[in-house]
Amino acid sequence: MSDLGANGILGVGSFAQDCGVACTSGPLSRAYYTCQSSPCQPANAALAQQVSHPGTAFAFDNDGVVLALPAVPTQGAATVTGTLTFGIGTQPNNGLGRAVVLSVDRNSGSVTTLLGGGGIPYSNSCIDSGSNALYFSDSTNANLVTCATNNLLCCPATTLTLTATSVGANGAQSTVAFSVAAADPLFQAQPRFAAFGNIAGPNRVVGPSPSSDWGLPFFSGRTVFVAVEGARTPGGTGPYVAY
Repeated sequence: MSDLGANGILGVGSFAQDCGVACTSGPLSRAYYTCQSSPCQPANAALAQQVSHPGTAFAFDNDGVVLALPAVPTQGAATVTGTLTFGIGTQPNNGLGRAVVLSVDRNSGSVTTLLGGGGIPYSNSCIDSGSNALYFSDSTNANLVTCATNNLLCCPATTLTLTATSVGANGAQSTVAFSVAAADPLFQAQPRFAAFGNIAGPNRVVGPSPSSDWGLPFFSGRTVFVAVEGARTPGGTGPYVAY
């Protein structure tokens, strides 16, 4: 992890287990494997075999988490310090306030996203602090060209100012504005910076529908609530995200 400049990657999810029923009903690539033969093969994983959400083991404050990060300057920052608060609506410091609650799919944890408020619906979209950038499976968008050096990220000719509307399974909507800058010049200007709030890349996950992954830059300057499946909270029963 020395190249990343971190001790690890934190991903907070909506399921009590790692991938829930999605991994019990059929093998998912890049999830769990059996290595009884060579090469290893994707395998089912019973709930009891999956990695558990640590917050659900608490006696109290176990219905979800709140991740709050400050905004990152356009040129990036060496480090960013935020807070991870356990529980939603259980203590004075973890209330939902005016956050919009977006229920997520109970199998995949996804919402639907509309870039620019319209166009192709990204029906398999997730809000995921464990991803290092914003990722879109939109190969037709000529503005989101890949970089020459960091070819997993985008280098638009000029910084793009975009909007997107996320729609939850409950029909609730939330529109956000975000920017996408050229990753190569950012990294070259500040090679020791580890935090960027405006980098994006093509989503190379193969799936039946267009998808987007709202990675860590999405959390920049926001407070995001993630409710665990089945948990009763002031915002309703999980799973959901709210911001």
